[in-house]
Amino acid sequence: MVINGDSESILDILSDKYHVEYVDTLDFSKEFPPDKGELLYRRSLTKDEVIKAALEGRTYAPKTTRHYLPFRYQDIRVKVAHLF
Repeated sequence: MVINGDSESILDILSDKYHVEYVDTLDFSKEFPPDKGELLYRRSLTKDEVIKAALEGRTYAPKTTRHYLPFRYQDIRVKVAHLF
């Protein structure tokens, strides 16, 4: 079955009928027992798709794109006055 639409409306429909669990890797699908239900895979957007949408002035729903950084800053303290 293929469902098209924005991610929020699709997840709303699915959440009403199914238990929805998020995983951050597709490796989960290898361990998913077929008798436990259905597995929904949402394809990630490509960099080119995001750039094209930005150039066309289109925006995606919040949390549609995910950004991975090779590092993680912790305990960065900035005065609010410095942000404006």
